[in-house]
Amino acid sequence: MNKTHLLSLVAGSAVLGTAFAGTSAPTSAKGPVAPPPVVEESSMITGSVSLGYDTDYIYRGFQVLAADGNQVDHLVWGALDVNAALSEKLSLNFNTWYASSADVNYDELDVYTRLTYDFGPVAVGTSFKWYHYPHYPSSIDNQYEVGLELFSSPIENLALSGGAFYEFEAEQWYFQVDANYTVK
Repeated sequence: MNKTHLLSLVAGSAVLGTAFAGTSAPTSAKGPVAPPPVVEESSMITGSVSLGYDTDYIYRGFQVLAADGNQVDHLVWGALDVNAALSEKLSLNFNTWYASSADVNYDELDVYTRLTYDFGPVAVGTSFKWYHYPHYPSSIDNQYEVGLELFSSPIENLALSGGAFYEFEAEQWYFQVDANYTVK
């Protein structure tokens, strides 16, 4: 029970207690009747906001360079992630990520969306990513990619994922595999 519901119950009890002062609480043959439980529904939309700082910007194993050829260092970034449960098994994710370097003339905006279906032991998702680099020449200031991703959590606290992605400007495929374990 969250604090808002608890506060409402306490305030409601105080008001009822004064309104019915001198009378007994509702009873049945077995004694006082308990109030019905408060049922909390889970939210269909969840999200997060992240802020970060990286001393070196390394992406997929490569040091990222600004349009002038200098290494992108001291990267400050922020992200907004929103998830919507479309049904019990189908979800939609929308993510934006913006980064800027304190050292060189570098900015990046990434917009990402994924539609995922949960089959039980494995979830499968299709994704689309758009990368925008405003300081790069117009021929390479935008990149687009589509992907097919798999997700699984075979044991508690372990998340496995993998994906195949096609990047249109480079006309290349890349593959990614992740394993994350949360220690509690």
